[in-house]
Amino acid sequence: MAEESVQPPALPGLLRLPPHLRNRIYVHLGIGPFPEKRLIFHLGPRRSKPLHRYNGVTHHLPIPRLPDFIGLFQTCRTVHDESVALFYSSHTFVVWYEEPGSLAPLRNLTRVARAALARVKVVLCQASFHEGVGPFERPRQCCFRGLWGEAEDLECDGSSRHADPHGQPVLSLPADSEDAEACEARAHTLLTEWDETARCLAADVKPGRLELSLVCDIDSRHMRALEAAHRAVAPLAAFPVLRDCHVRLSRDSDQRL
Repeated sequence: MAEESVQPPALPGLLRLPPHLRNRIYVHLGIGPFPEKRLIFHLGPRRSKPLHRYNGVTHHLPIPRLPDFIGLFQTCRTVHDESVALFYSSHTFVVWYEEPGSLAPLRNLTRVARAALARVKVVLCQASFHEGVGPFERPRQCCFRGLWGEAEDLECDGSSRHADPHGQPVLSLPADSEDAEACEARAHTLLTEWDETARCLAADVKPGRLELSLVCDIDSRHMRALEAAHRAVAPLAAFPVLRDCHVRLSRDSDQRL
């Protein structure tokens, strides 16, 4: 009796479609890209403050539930890789350093996600906005410009109408020697984690693909300001050719930085 041939299992319906049709399905499910707006996602503690730009204006969006397409990331390898690559190539991702380990969400992305990244902003320290501006807070009045002003893009006008301190630079002038040691220790921890994160990201970035922004405000009056500035930008040498790169090392213009 002839042996019956064993037929391989049929592919699921989605995988029987050509890649360009699967891509259209991902777009209709909301992964992106969207011609009229660019979503900004915060990785880590600030991830609950999504924004989008429409006609050049920044708008606050309500705190979202888990997106409908999240299940695609948890299916088979083919659909996962295709949908993740589309998602991370379509939007802007921002990561803020607030405490040791804050940059881990960027390092913890899969290699497929890191390779797909098109726009990333890393904020190690930004000293031109109020501390404590969280996802449910509006910018303070003195830092508010226009109907849709976004606190992270604004600078205070020096008004005394508020009591909240602004963010401190990575290195600032301390009041005493103990503060000086603590300040330099925090700077060392921050810059060490940034070096580790940058090298992890650079290993998977494709040449000419990524637009990278780095914000690391340093008090130029500090005796070790130039050393800190060199440490902040040194990891950029690990990257292949970037599509664009923006670096800010001080809130105030200083030619040395």
